[in-house]
Amino acid sequence: MEIFTDEEVDWAVEQAETEALIRHIADSLSFHGARLKRRSIRLALKDLGDVSDDFLVKLSSENPLLKIETENHTSLILKYMPNYEENQRGLSNLLDELFYWNRIKNNKQGQFYDSNSTVRFADGSKKEPDITYILKSELKLIPQKSFITVTPTFLVEWFSTYDDWEEAQAKMDFYMKQGVKLAWLVVPQHKQTYIYRPDRELKTIPFSELITGEDVLVGFEVVIDALLSEE
Repeated sequence: MEIFTDEEVDWAVEQAETEALIRHIADSLSFHGARLKRRSIRLALKDLGDVSDDFLVKLSSENPLLKIETENHTSLILKYMPNYEENQRGLSNLLDELFYWNRIKNNKQGQFYDSNSTVRFADGSKKEPDITYILKSELKLIPQKSFITVTPTFLVEWFSTYDDWEEAQAKMDFYMKQGVKLAWLVVPQHKQTYIYRPDRELKTIPFSELITGEDVLVGFEVVIDALLSEE
């Protein structure tokens, strides 16, 4: 029989209670999110105690309408994010184009992930970008059945009506500080894509114009308007 100390038992009970509370909040947000004015909840982890990685992975799989992220071991963010048809179509088409480029023009030198994958950054923050690109040389550094634990080379965030504009900009700035080489913030409401590069001025490109992968995704080109077309 395995013997546990009183401290270990107390910790296990506290963690179970914490996870039960978070699960209740997540379930409520998933169920009522469409009717709520506030569709994002931020919980202070210092008030909640330890939350395991395994729990967050399971919570995410149980709540497909939520984006679940953390900030530097301080906050847990639950955001209601239903998949509207236009966003889903645009994202899916962009991912298809990137897959094709990677296979045909990039000789499979990397791998793309969708928002079902979580990236754990060096400061401990966990994010779920809509598209993540990892170089092949770094894939071996990622443990199996784990978060992506290396800094992505390229990221895409597709802004929706459920997103907060200031939070979206702050997240892109965070990506740059973490060492991401190129990131796109695609904003249908503005019909523009915002291009982020470290130590460079923010650049905006209308949906009707060609976007390139520059020196990061060499040879990749796309027009966002074409991705949103129903034809």
